[in-house]
Amino acid sequence: MRNYIHISTTLDKNLLERVNEFCEKAERTKSWIISKAVEKFLDEKEAESVFSTDEWNKIAELSGEKGKSFLTTKQAKRHLSGL
Repeated sequence: MRNYIHISTTLDKNLLERVNEFCEKAERTKSWIISKAVEKFLDEKEAESVFSTDEWNKIAELSGEKGKSFLTTKQAKRHLSGL
């Protein structure tokens, strides 16, 4: 069973034309190229981030709770790794 979900999005007309041209030349679907582009974008952005995705999820869970504040990223990471 495939693990895909259908979504709808809006693209700039010129960008969509570029996508369509690439897909035709590469014999790939729009879903394939857009999935690859999103995956690459997220990989790059996550690599730039101080915190991992898992750490950001923990931060989001804790954001509504009262707790400690940390002066350094190292202190925050140490705390998150213990959760």
